[in-house]
Amino acid sequence: MERPLEILKELSQFPAVAFHEALVSNGIKNILRNSRINFIEDDFGNIIVELKGSNTEIPPIAFVAHMDHPGFEVQTISDNQIIASPLGGVPYSSISNGADCFVLDNNGQRISCTLVPIPDSSDRIVEVIDIDSLKPKTPIFFNLEDFSIEGDFIYMRALDDLAGCASIIAALENIMNNSLENTVYAVFTRAEEVGLIGARLLAKSNILRLDSFVVSVETSSVVPGVVHNMGPVI
Repeated sequence: MERPLEILKELSQFPAVAFHEALVSNGIKNILRNSRINFIEDDFGNIIVELKGSNTEIPPIAFVAHMDHPGFEVQTISDNQIIASPLGGVPYSSISNGADCFVLDNNGQRISCTLVPIPDSSDRIVEVIDIDSLKPKTPIFFNLEDFSIEGDFIYMRALDDLAGCASIIAALENIMNNSLENTVYAVFTRAEEVGLIGARLLAKSNILRLDSFVVSVETSSVVPGVVHNMGPVI
C-alpha cells in the first residue's frame, strides 16, 4: 500500500466531529513524532508544522486540512428523551429514515445508537434512541465504514478531510530532509465544519507569516460538470 493510503487507513480508525477531534489530533501527532517531524499545537488545538526555507524573501506556502467531520452532539436530556443537534453540514436525507450511529464509552468502545428526526424541526434536531443514557456534549458519529478500497475508490466515514491530512503528512515525509528555498507550513485545523473556527483563530494569531500562500487540501464531493484535477475548488 502506498504511504499516503497507509496514513489514511491509520487515521480512519479515529472518529471525530467538530470540537471533538482529540483522537484524530493524537493520531496525527503520533505519526509526526514517529517520522521525527517537529510540530507545535496552538492554544486552539490546531497542529502546525514549519519547515524553514533558506530565502525569507519568498512568501511561505501553507497546506491546510481539517480534522473534524460532520456529526452530532447531545444537547439536552429530559423526560427520558435524549436530544442532539448537528455539528456541520448534515443533509436531512442522511437522517430522514433514521441514522445508524455510535458513541464512544470511557474505554473507547463503540456503543450503537440511532438518530431519528424530530417532526417539524427546521434545524435537523434529532432524538437519540436505542441507547440507555448519555451525557450532554457527548459527540455522536455516523456508523459508516472506517476504511476500504475497491478498485479506484476509497470508502470511508471521514474522507473529508482526513484524506487531506494524510496527503499533507505524506508530503512532509517526502520533503522534510530536502533543502527548501521557501518555508513550508503544514496546518491541521479544528472545527472547520462549523465555520472554519480553528483556521480563523489561527489566522488571527500571527503564527503563520501574513504573506503566506495558503492551499486548502480538501476532499470534496463529485459535482456534475466539474472535472477532477482541472482547477481549484473555491
